[in-house]
Amino acid sequence: MPELKVRIDHHDLHLHVVDEEEGDSLKDILDHHGIVLPSDCGGVGKCGLCLVHIDEGECTQLTLSEQGTLSADEIGQGCRLACQARPLGDVTLAIHQTSHPAIWSDLETGKSGATASESDRLGVAIDLGTTQIRATLWNLDSGERMDGITSLNPQAVFGADVLNRLSAAKASNADAARLSRLAESAIAEAIQILTARHDVASALVVRVTVVANTAMLALLAGRNYEHLLEIEQWQKPVDCQPATLDPWRKAWGVASDADIVLVQPLAGFVGSDLLAAVLAFGLIESGDAALLIDFGTNSEVALWDGRRLWVTSVPGGPAFEGSGLSCGMPIMAGAIQRISAAGSDAPFELDVIGGGTARGVCGSGLVDAIAHLLRRKVLNRVGRLAEPFVKGGFPLDEAGNIRINNRDVDLFQRAKGATAAATLYLLEQAGLKQEALKRVCITGAFGSNLDCRHASEIGLIPDISPDTIELHYDSALSGCEALLLSHEQGRRLELLREQARLINMSMAPEFDMLFVDSLFLRPLPKSGIQAGSVLE
Repeated sequence: MPELKVRIDHHDLHLHVVDEEEGDSLKDILDHHGIVLPSDCGGVGKCGLCLVHIDEGECTQLTLSEQGTLSADEIGQGCRLACQARPLGDVTLAIHQTSHPAIWSDLETGKSGATASESDRLGVAIDLGTTQIRATLWNLDSGERMDGITSLNPQAVFGADVLNRLSAAKASNADAARLSRLAESAIAEAIQILTARHDVASALVVRVTVVANTAMLALLAGRNYEHLLEIEQWQKPVDCQPATLDPWRKAWGVASDADIVLVQPLAGFVGSDLLAAVLAFGLIESGDAALLIDFGTNSEVALWDGRRLWVTSVPGGPAFEGSGLSCGMPIMAGAIQRISAAGSDAPFELDVIGGGTARGVCGSGLVDAIAHLLRRKVLNRVGRLAEPFVKGGFPLDEAGNIRINNRDVDLFQRAKGATAAATLYLLEQAGLKQEALKRVCITGAFGSNLDCRHASEIGLIPDISPDTIELHYDSALSGCEALLLSHEQGRRLELLREQARLINMSMAPEFDMLFVDSLFLRPLPKSGIQAGSVLE
C-alpha cells in the first residue's frame, strides 16, 4: 500500500495508508487520519480550498473540475485539489491550510469560578452550529455556570454549508452515519473536557439540552434529513428525535437516566436555535416592533410586529463565517475582525484576534473592508474593484499577503443579498417600515463583531440608529441555557411556536426581485425596493 508523506507548516508527517479503499482521494485519506482540509463545495472541486502541492510521486490526471478551478500557474507549480487527486503510489505533498476540528477553546465567559461536589447535579447546554459548536457546564443545584468551550463543527469535512452535508447524507447511508457520529463524538468530547477541567465525573450530568438548526438536528438524530432537500417539506414540522437515547447516554458518559433534550425545530429550515435566540432576547415580551437576525451559513430572521412573530430562513452561504474567501478564516486567533482608517488615504489599521500578524480575514472584517473600499471608490456599488486591483485584489495588510478580490466580494454580496431580502420581505408582510423598529437584535459569531455603521452602509442590516441595535455572540446558547435550567422557559417556548407565522422564501414571488436589488452595496431602502431600481 502507498505511503503518504505530508508536510504542514514545516512539520513532517508520515501516513501509512493501509486501511483506505482503493480509489480514495487525497482528501479522503487525510480526513480519515484527522488532517481536515477546508472545503465548502462538498468535494466536487469547485471551491479550490483543499489545495495541496505535490512534491514527489504521481496522482491521477487533472480532472475537468481542477482545470476550471486552478490557475495555469498553480497547475504548473504542481498544485492539485485534494478532493480530486488520487495517489497512484507513494506521494509526498505539502499543505498550506488546514481546518482541524478537534481544538476546543474557552468561550469569552470561560471558567466562572463556580464549583460542584460529587452530590451536585450537573447540566450541559449545547449550541450545535453549522460552523461552530458551543458547550457550557452548569451546576443545576446552585444555578451557576461553571465553564464554557467552543470548537469547529467536525462535520465540515463534508462541506461548509448544510446543503452539501444533507446531500452527502442522502446519497450514502455510510456518510449519513458518519455525519451523525461526528456530531455525537464532538458533544461527548465537550462533556468530557468540561467535567475533567473541574475534576468531577461526567456521570453527574443529569441533563443535556441541545439547540441547532433543523439540518444539524436531523443529521445528529440520523433521521428525516432527506426531507430537508425537498422544497415542499420546508414549512412542515420535522421530527428530529432519535428512536432511543441510551446509546448517547453511554457514549457521552452521562448519568444512565440523564434527560437528553433535542429542542425540536419549528419547521424545515427554521431551527430551535432561532427559537432559543428569540427566547433569550425576550423579543415578544413588548408591544414594540423588534427584529432578530441570526447570521450564519443558514441565516434566520424573526420579526415581532407587536402581535405576531414572522419567521423565515435563507441560505446565507459560508462567507459570513469567513469560509470560501480567498483569504478568509473563521473567528479565531490570527483573523482580522475589525478594520479602521485614520483618513481616506491612510493605511488600514487591523484589529487581529489574539494580536500579532494577521493570517486572514473573518466575516466582520470583510464588512469593514468593503465599506472602506466603497468610501475610497476602489469598489463600486455593483461590487467590482477598480483597476489596478481587478486581477490581484486589494491588499488589506502592508505586506500585501491578505487581499480582497472580486470573487470574495461577490460571495459576500450573495450572502448579504439573501438576508437583506428576507428582512425586507418580512417588513412588507407585517406592514412595517424600518423606522418602526424599536429593537434590532443581531446574533451569531459573525454578527457579534459587526461595525453597525458599516453594516448599514452596505445594506446588510436596516439603516437605523446604531442605538437601536443590540449585538450578541451566543443568544442561541443563552436560550438553550434558559431551557436547561427552567421548565417555565419550556412553556414560553411552546407559546413562541404557537405565535410564529412561518414564511417560505422559496415560494415568495417577490423574493427573487428583492434578492437581486439587495446585491447592490448600498443602504436598504426606507420604503421597500421596487423592481428595476437604478443606482445613482
